[in-house]
Amino acid sequence: MKRFVTILLALVLACSFISADILSDAGITVDDIMAVVTYYKGVAEKGDMDAYETEYKFLKVAAELGSGQAMTYLGELFQGGFIEASKTGDPIATAFYWWTKAAENGQPRALSNIGLVYEHKSVPGGGSNYGDVEYNPSRALELYLEAAGRGDSKSARYVGLAYQNGVGTPVDERKAYEYFELAAERNDSTGIVYLADYLLEGRACEQDTDRAISLYQGIIDRNGHDAALCALKLGDFYKVSDASKAASYYQIVIDTAPGTADADKASSALATL
Repeated sequence: MKRFVTILLALVLACSFISADILSDAGITVDDIMAVVTYYKGVAEKGDMDAYETEYKFLKVAAELGSGQAMTYLGELFQGGFIEASKTGDPIATAFYWWTKAAENGQPRALSNIGLVYEHKSVPGGGSNYGDVEYNPSRALELYLEAAGRGDSKSARYVGLAYQNGVGTPVDERKAYEYFELAAERNDSTGIVYLADYLLEGRACEQDTDRAISLYQGIIDRNGHDAALCALKLGDFYKVSDASKAASYYQIVIDTAPGTADADKASSALATL
C-alpha cells in the first residue's frame, strides 16, 4: 500500500507532463499505472467528474505502454462522453479506434463494446452515445461471436441474448441456453442468472430446479452484482411452498437494494405472505 501511495502521489504531481518513456525509465510499470487508474475510476464513478480527466491522462500513458485494458477503458471514456470535446473529435470514431487497438492487444471485450454500439445498447463503463452508427444487429452478433470465441464472458452472454431475442438472427432458445452456460462457466454473474432462469423453467434444456437454486444462491452468498435480483427470484419461487423462506429472501432484497424497483417488488410480495 505504501508503494502504491508513493506512486500515486508521484504520478499526480507529474500528470501534466507524463510520458511513457519517463515512467518506464523510472521503473513504473503498466500495472502500477492501472492501479492508479482504478483509484481514479472509483472516484469518478462516485460523482467527481474531474477525476475522469486524471484517469484519462494515466490511461493514455498505459495505452502507450501497450496495455489493451487501458485502450478498452479509453474507448469507454470517449464513447461515454466523459472527456471534453476538444480531445475527442468524433467520440464514436475515437472509441472505435481504441477498441480496435485493444482487441489487437488481447482484449476481446473491446469487440463486444463495438457490437453494443451497433445494437444501440449502453456500453458498460461507457454510455448510450451511438453517434451516426446505424443500428446493425447482424454486425453486433458477429462481433459478440468473435469476442466470445476469444474467451470473453460478457460476450457469451450477449450472444445468448441475441439468440433468445432474435437480434441479428432467428430466435434459437437452445443456442441461447448453450451460450448462457458458456457465460456461466466463465463466471459472468448476469450470465449465471440467465442460465438459472432456463434451468428453473426447463427452457430449451432439462429442468434442474436444484441447480438453478444453487446458482442463484451462489450469487447471493458472494454478494454478486445480481444478488438482489436472485433473492427476489428465490422469494418468488418459495412463496407458494415456504412463506418463511420466501420472506427471508424478500428481506434480503429490501436490505441490499433499498430504493430500487426490486426492493419495491419484494416489499409488495412480503406484504401478501
